[in-house]
Amino acid sequence: MSVRWIPERRGRLAPALAACVALSATLLAREAAAVTVEAGQVTRTGTTRDTGHGPYDVSYADCIGNNDFEFVLSNLVIGDNLSVWVTGSGSDCTSLQQRDLGNCVQIYAESAVSQTSVTLGLGAAAIAGAMSGVTACVDSGANTDPRVAKLYFMVGASTVDPVVDFDVYTTNVDLLGPNPTSLAIEDAQPAGESSVVVDWAVPTDLSDVQGYQVYCEKAGPALASGGTGGGGGGGGAVGGSGGSSTGTGGAAGCSAPNLTPGEVPSAAFACGSSVAANTGTGTVEGLETGVLYAFGVSGHDLVSNEGKLTELRCATPQPVDEFFKLYRDAGGQAGGCRLADPAGGLTGLGALAGLAGLALGLRRARRRA
Repeated sequence: MSVRWIPERRGRLAPALAACVALSATLLAREAAAVTVEAGQVTRTGTTRDTGHGPYDVSYADCIGNNDFEFVLSNLVIGDNLSVWVTGSGSDCTSLQQRDLGNCVQIYAESAVSQTSVTLGLGAAAIAGAMSGVTACVDSGANTDPRVAKLYFMVGASTVDPVVDFDVYTTNVDLLGPNPTSLAIEDAQPAGESSVVVDWAVPTDLSDVQGYQVYCEKAGPALASGGTGGGGGGGGAVGGSGGSSTGTGGAAGCSAPNLTPGEVPSAAFACGSSVAANTGTGTVEGLETGVLYAFGVSGHDLVSNEGKLTELRCATPQPVDEFFKLYRDAGGQAGGCRLADPAGGLTGLGALAGLAGLALGLRRARRRA
């Protein structure tokens, strides 16, 4: 009689049984609660905009300025592997196929978390960089609308697959400023000593426009590439009523070293504060009298992304006494600022009113010319 030996299999079954028991324990631990992104505890490491201006969106300034995020995650199980994936296409990042296809981009991974609640920092640049067409915070796309980004916070037995549990946080990535095709500078005229009035056409489509910024720089040849020139003007840009008539402004031959039409201008050459979306005029103050300046305008959106610069117009602030000279040349006889005229002639207020009327007439005459 022969005896056939059968190998013992208990040693191989034990690890599988242990893994099964461990997985069952993990699933039981999740029955009462799932991993959660505490939405009310999401914070930014830099400036947080007000609720009307996308406080948790990623703008260009956020991206290059490292205005990052901090998330509080709760209901983790100690020993979990944690990973964060971003999609801008609406894909389901819990699907291994979608991750393999590159429709989801991993921006964080941690093996074996040691606490049931953690604070997790994620970079604004990393979130933006997970969007298609974005490299180093520069969006090569043409669409200036905000792009929806979904962040999948996933835990499981592996950072790859399977996914045991997850939560999703949604934000917007908006790196491009508005570029309404109908935004165009119309005029730039001296408004007295140290100031120039700039007029532009208000775009018909204001869906992505929150306001405008005037830019100025001393006129001169444009730099060939990326150099730095003199600073712009100072002072505030005071908004007026919407729209204006087209006038002269010296567009032909008007250029500046650091202001290039069709490109996003540097904030270093912003002149004054921005004005509202339905405003088509602003006064730039604090300029040097007698110096030729170039002026351009761009729109900005909800999260303060600047759009591309319009064509440039040049103008020179004129000395105040030039208006008196022009007034005299036109036959005016009033003197300076007097409160009363003993001879019964024109009072100082009347003279000022006449000068104001003359200045307005001169500006209109220049436009008609």
